[in-house]
Amino acid sequence: MRGLRRGGSTLVELMIALAMLGILFALSSNGGRSAELQGLGELQRERAWLVLDYRADCAARGVPVDDAVQNRLLDTLPGASVEVVRADATVTLTVHWRGAGTAGGLERASITVFQGAQR
Repeated sequence: MRGLRRGGSTLVELMIALAMLGILFALSSNGGRSAELQGLGELQRERAWLVLDYRADCAARGVPVDDAVQNRLLDTLPGASVEVVRADATVTLTVHWRGAGTAGGLERASITVFQGAQR
């Protein structure tokens, strides 16, 4: 007797194909989330540098910080705070925030500038 197999696929072959598609989908969606978190982390670091740049400019020129401007910049960083350490003629500014790229861990960026001369 010859087999009655037709030109179609068996159920086992279809199940294997679906399993492979599921694995590929899981790998691609996980990689997309990782890239999204990395992008968000980079955006947060850039925003932190905007805060530092503003504060450094104020310190270098010897002008007071406008709290409204600083608050608008800090609103984009979750749990952000600015630490200011003055020593002789320098000011070290550090921004701390909860980072997206590090699974919610704390991140920081800092800069040291010379204070402006008092006129």
